[in-house]
Amino acid sequence: LDWLRTHLTLPQYVTLRLVVGLVLCIACLRIFYELVEAVFWEQGFNQLDLAIANELHAAATPAATSFFLVVTAFGFQLLWVIGIVVGVYFMWRRRWMRLGVWIAALVGGEALDFLLKAWFARPRPQFADPIAAALYYSFPSGHAMMSLITYGLLAYFLFIGLPRAWLRVPVVAALIILIGLIGFSRLYLGVHYASDILAGFAV
Repeated sequence: LDWLRTHLTLPQYVTLRLVVGLVLCIACLRIFYELVEAVFWEQGFNQLDLAIANELHAAATPAATSFFLVVTAFGFQLLWVIGIVVGVYFMWRRRWMRLGVWIAALVGGEALDFLLKAWFARPRPQFADPIAAALYYSFPSGHAMMSLITYGLLAYFLFIGLPRAWLRVPVVAALIILIGLIGFSRLYLGVHYASDILAGFAV
């Protein structure tokens, strides 16, 4: 980003970022469309979904379950605590543009998740001895979607805001790992299928 700022004019820099953002949005929309087609129309992904869910459920251990119950909290309960703390920080620093983007992303993500779940109405995985329980429908995963929105946006703000460049890579890498672990925790706990997680990330 620093190199681009110094070698491009402001209109070129803004245009480049908009074009890259648009390309990423189109690519993610295409992935989401392919998942919808594979799960609901062709149903070609469903056997793989069931196989992965059953294998993970059979391999569950008490230690791993305890770990992923903590991890999954970062995708909802602790996520909103972080959301409020970051929002208050932006208010305190009078970063109104960032505050607006932050609120729009989190509230918009929750609304979109609710609408998509209601539209597709996919039942959650069922087990005779479930590890965890979750309400409402399964597709797409709200934990996956909201973790990528929240921690992804936080990673972006930290990347452009951290004064020391050497801190940027480890901080962003840690947040990316957290996002991946949250998605996997929903799969491990048996409350989502693999396609739900992938769709949540794509959205």
